[in-house]
Amino acid sequence: MLQIIFMELSAIKEKLHTLIDTSSDDELLEIYEYLENRADGAEYTDEFKAELDAEYEDYVKNENGIPAEEVFLAIDQILGRNK
Repeated sequence: MLQIIFMELSAIKEKLHTLIDTSSDDELLEIYEYLENRADGAEYTDEFKAELDAEYEDYVKNENGIPAEEVFLAIDQILGRNK
């Protein structure tokens, strides 16, 4: 992720073009939908922020979070990575 931050815009554009050119139809649809949602601001509404704030307040008050190890295991399972 940090590597992308330091890339020049032309390199980012080239990588995006390559990604698009080599993607399947399903992947292209996912990329398009992601970009559309981001452009519309649909992913981070005031309602969504309020929900996040409420969850955070509950976490701070009750200390009922999920341990990091469980989170990482769940991510690995979702992504199909085995350790």
